[in-house]
Amino acid sequence: MGRGRKPQKSLEELLQEAEGVELHGSKLRIAFRYRRTLCRESLGIPLTRENMKYAVRKREAILYEISRNTFDYANEFPDSRKLNKPGFCSRRNATLKELVEKVQAFKKADIAETTARGQRFSFNRILAYFGEETDIRSLMPEDIELYRATLIEELSARTTNNYMSRLRELFRFAQRNFYTEFDLAACCTMYSVDRDEPDPLTLDELERITALAPDLYRHLFTFAVYTGMRIGEICALAWEDIDLKEETAVVQRSRSVLGYKLPKSNRKRVVHLLPPAIEALRAMRLLTYMLPEEDIMVSMKQNKKVGQSVRFVFKQFQRNGEVSSSLTTGRARKRWRALLKRAGVRYRRLHQTRHTFACWTLTATGNISFIADQLGHADFTMLQQVYGKWIPSQSKNESSRIWSEMGRLYGKNNEQKNEDGFTQKG
Repeated sequence: MGRGRKPQKSLEELLQEAEGVELHGSKLRIAFRYRRTLCRESLGIPLTRENMKYAVRKREAILYEISRNTFDYANEFPDSRKLNKPGFCSRRNATLKELVEKVQAFKKADIAETTARGQRFSFNRILAYFGEETDIRSLMPEDIELYRATLIEELSARTTNNYMSRLRELFRFAQRNFYTEFDLAACCTMYSVDRDEPDPLTLDELERITALAPDLYRHLFTFAVYTGMRIGEICALAWEDIDLKEETAVVQRSRSVLGYKLPKSNRKRVVHLLPPAIEALRAMRLLTYMLPEEDIMVSMKQNKKVGQSVRFVFKQFQRNGEVSSSLTTGRARKRWRALLKRAGVRYRRLHQTRHTFACWTLTATGNISFIADQLGHADFTMLQQVYGKWIPSQSKNESSRIWSEMGRLYGKNNEQKNEDGFTQKG
């Protein structure tokens, strides 16, 4: 006897066995997950055996494209209501200039005026290189890598990284809002940059520099070394911020090339003054304390500005002794370079006065959390990263100092060494 033919499955049985294929009304539709959302799309075809095979293959092809991150929802289902929801339309036309304008508009309320200026400069260079009317979807990873290589030919690694950081910000916005399918931000790799290592002044070097400086700069640079304040913060310091009785200074503004703004941490901090800093302020009090107030505008958060009336501590004097204007960071740096040259001191950036304060106080075994707070850091992590390798070489006798202090606090100085060299109670 011949074998009987296997009975053909009914359409209902085929429909039950087909994963992700279902009947909606009289038409077939497929179900799948896309970007963490369950999607059901009608194929607009009736239930037949051939159409069932087509629906199964269609769904498998979509799942494969989703796994490869190449699925285009708008191309497969141009009439779908899902395209009205964020994240489902992967084809959004935008030129590079349009994206730059969007990013600038969204960031405007969150960044300071000086940051916005640097952002505009970087974006203008990006537009000049790629072209304002370039479609963001036309850019490929090799275009980004070529731009990076072009920058490093004429700029330092640090400056190149600044431009690449802006470009990465732009591409992250583009991908997050589905203007592009490629992760172009991942192509914006950074060059390794050596950290500005601490190169503190010695006390002899500081004395040689200040001995040649006019009164203003002698007190200014002394104050910088013994407070660790940034030069912009010192140039913006006012007598209204000083409490000589409590020996403190409140850092609540900083000076930049565009005017006055909040300090780098965007918050006020109280600096407890060491004796040399107090003496510098007392000397400046004779020069600037009685001068009239100046009206200034300080840039705050969310792009707001607040008016203040202040009497600056450090003022620029003309040769005839008259006061001309408040001191700028540029003038301070220029005078610093000239004094180092005249004093025969190896050149360091003026910012090294801040490193000098940190190194001197840490070597003197100051409380690391207190020092971090004086410098305006959120915690002492930065101190450990920047000064961790430098401090041990300058603190070889630290264990002896700690033991001596323990003896003072807990009476260990009454101990005597036995014949084996170990201590015992006397």
